[in-house]
Amino acid sequence: MIFGEAYITSIPEEYEKYYGKVVYNETTASFEYTGTLDITQTTGWDRAANYSLGLAMLLSFLISTCLNPLVFYFNYQQVVKLKLTKLLFMMLALSDFLTNIYHPLCVARNLLTPQTLPVIRNATILEQAETMALQTCGFSSLLITVIISLCRFLNVRYPFYRVRTQAVLLVYTVVELLVIAASYELVVGFTDKNKAHWFMYCQRVYSHYIPGYDAKIIIPTQVIMWLTCASGLVLSALTVLTLGRRKQDISHNSSSNIAKSSRAIMVMNGGNMVAAVVIILYGAYGPKLPFINLLGACGVNIFLSALNPLARVYFSSEIRGMVWGKIGRAREIVSSTQFLPEKSTASASVKER
Repeated sequence: MIFGEAYITSIPEEYEKYYGKVVYNETTASFEYTGTLDITQTTGWDRAANYSLGLAMLLSFLISTCLNPLVFYFNYQQVVKLKLTKLLFMMLALSDFLTNIYHPLCVARNLLTPQTLPVIRNATILEQAETMALQTCGFSSLLITVIISLCRFLNVRYPFYRVRTQAVLLVYTVVELLVIAASYELVVGFTDKNKAHWFMYCQRVYSHYIPGYDAKIIIPTQVIMWLTCASGLVLSALTVLTLGRRKQDISHNSSSNIAKSSRAIMVMNGGNMVAAVVIILYGAYGPKLPFINLLGACGVNIFLSALNPLARVYFSSEIRGMVWGKIGRAREIVSSTQFLPEKSTASASVKER
């Protein structure tokens, strides 16, 4: 269980100002650091919070695991003129799939099992790699959504302007490498490699960095993230408004599909804005609000990786038509194979005669 009553025991020294107090032990003649360590379930609200959020994690895992490969395959087999948009949608589906492939199961297990969990403990190598993958892929999905919004806006508003694929991929690669380097510093640490700790309220690993405590790191990161999410939302909204003014073109099938996918992109950017607000609250309040702390550290990335393909499928009749077409053909194959044994026995009896 994650939400509940906390007990007092020792925590690492570098987190003393944030989690506990300094106590002098007369027996050992040394200072000891105390804070919250073990947690147990106490009230009905705690149980409701644990089980509700745990089930939401499992649902997000199922949606992402089922829909992201479907969206990836749909864009892969699609023949379109705008190959960059096709590539970006495939990259988004892959990034969302990797974000939600493992971490939500671990969080759901900790939420749904009645075990006591340490608030802070030493992190394993697997947990460090898992946290880095979650943080890198989560920001990658946000970045790709904003790039898709920008490319779609330029294609709609300035149809004769050509967006170069190499330039877009170069910008994405450079930004993503910087994110990987920052994630490594926050999770593992370039200098303090032996101080990586797993935080129960965050359900992730940090090194010497204390979530919500170092304003020099938190504030610039939040400003950049908020501006990125806001720009994506504004660009997608402008695209939808521009397409709405061209009602004579919307009747065309391709224009209608562009309008629907643009609405899906706007919904994705709306989810990114909500995530940015949650992360700002997470950075401001830290473990004082465990629910916000869990959502800000990993929950929003998990939920967004399920929201993105869900919005894509909801607004795309082509994807739904492809699925129903595959199901219909599968039924025809199954129904046709049921009569094969009867035909073979009938032909065998004719040959015997």
